[in-house]
Amino acid sequence: MKVSILVPIYGVEKYIEQCAHSLMKQTYDDIEYVFVDDCTPDNSINLLKEVVAQYPHRAHQVRILTHEHNRGIGAVRLTALMAATGQCVMHIDSDDYIDERCVEVLVKHMETTGAMMVDGGYAIDRKGTITGSTPPFKGGKHAYVSHLLCQNVVYNRIWGRLINRQALLENGIFPIEGIDYGDDFVLAPRMVAALTREWVDETLYFYRDDNTTSYTNTLSPKYHRSYLRSCAVVIEHFSTIKEYGAALDQCKLAVLRHARRFNVKWEDVEHFCPQALAPERKVARLIARLLHSPRCPYGLSCFVYRVYRRLFLLSL
Repeated sequence: MKVSILVPIYGVEKYIEQCAHSLMKQTYDDIEYVFVDDCTPDNSINLLKEVVAQYPHRAHQVRILTHEHNRGIGAVRLTALMAATGQCVMHIDSDDYIDERCVEVLVKHMETTGAMMVDGGYAIDRKGTITGSTPPFKGGKHAYVSHLLCQNVVYNRIWGRLINRQALLENGIFPIEGIDYGDDFVLAPRMVAALTREWVDETLYFYRDDNTTSYTNTLSPKYHRSYLRSCAVVIEHFSTIKEYGAALDQCKLAVLRHARRFNVKWEDVEHFCPQALAPERKVARLIARLLHSPRCPYGLSCFVYRVYRRLFLLSL
């Protein structure tokens, strides 16, 4: 089974060497490496090439694609996916790294179970210190999708997962150019809903949270609008699936809480994600009004929101 590892490159000269070494050292042989240079302004590409040169047996498996101008992580992920030729793909962020057995373990489990997607556990690397491991979600599909739609409950991640590429293409699950903050969220719930999934308990992925230039650490009006666009796509996708109606109301409330928390203009919410302003359930509509009202203190509206979300999660 050929695996395409998809890696975005932008502003990661502090991290790319560790990432690349972990990829080149994989115990699994049949790998295609697709790196996409989004016009990185630093020395990341040269450092990447230096690492690859240390693994001559891997050199023929490496492809470095270059955008003509900076297009953002959504476009990078799309370029990488469409260029991939493997039966399966794995997204690896270039400031992170993986266990040397990562691909081998995930491929073996996919071949054994026949699942379209396989997860492993992940750990946080904070300035070189591993802070603990988070196991994969072990509930059923409905519970997992519902947790994902709630947001900020389980990680909306696409990285570190082995995914059947044809299944993504057949279900129309593509990264979207212009959605750079929320790029994981626009994909993860749809993937989990559409694909059969299995998991292994081993910690295989190491997520670095000290990169201050990453999208998750760069919150500007542009990225808030990107987040709203991602939520609009997800809400539209699940709006016709009745079993997720209650979870979708939670998603809408999460959008409004985000807007209130980060002082996002309500005009932007109305323009980029108007669905969030109209939850279906009465209690959800009441909480939406509290989150929207400048007369209701944010702390109070957030408390009510959290209680409502907690009760929903307990019902799953």
